[in-house]
Amino acid sequence: MSEKDVISGMGLKDFATGEFMSEEDVTQERLQTLFGMAFYKTEIDEDGDLFIRDNYRVFVTVDADRLLIAYKIYFRKVKDDQKDLAEQTVAEINDSIIYNTLAIHNGAPYICYYLDYRDGIMGHNIIHAFRRMQSVASTMMSEFYEVIVDTED
Repeated sequence: MSEKDVISGMGLKDFATGEFMSEEDVTQERLQTLFGMAFYKTEIDEDGDLFIRDNYRVFVTVDADRLLIAYKIYFRKVKDDQKDLAEQTVAEINDSIIYNTLAIHNGAPYICYYLDYRDGIMGHNIIHAFRRMQSVASTMMSEFYEVIVDTED
């Protein structure tokens, strides 16, 4: 499906006026177009995964079974001597924030933000949630990044 088909299929005017997107309207292709319209650089890789570039490289997936959009940011590996502090920090942050998850996967911290689109969603809410997730990511990592993350390759 071409970008022009996606735009005409979802109604460019609908996004500009904040019209409603049904559950069926929420797809990787439509999200790519939506983020492009909001002036974000996007890319769908060979596996069909959507990436958005802004402050971070964000991996975006649509879970059609659970009707969720997941935004994920992966960081570098945790320093070997800081793993306990990293685990403690992850637990503290997760206890205080709902719909965001900070975790350590294969030795590297990542942040995941879930957006429920059950019964549909407004296009601008998808963009707002993305911006909010990046703000939360910056806040969550600002105090701890230099301490726990190995920035040397």
